[in-house]
Amino acid sequence: MFDEIPVKNTVCANALLSGYGEANQWVEGLEFVRKMRALNLKCDHFTLSAMLRACAGLSAIELGRVL
Repeated sequence: MFDEIPVKNTVCANALLSGYGEANQWVEGLEFVRKMRALNLKCDHFTLSAMLRACAGLSAIELGRVL
């Protein structure tokens, strides 16, 4: 879905991350964060919040501390 957006930005990416969180798709969310970095999209406080929520959903406490 994100690939079809003509102008990719952090706001659109965070909306998708939020959707992954609402659907409890934690792994997909974290994989998408990796894709964001590959696209040179900057992470903001909303991105960090979504990443920490995904880590909590996966019980990946150490990964959350690294972030």
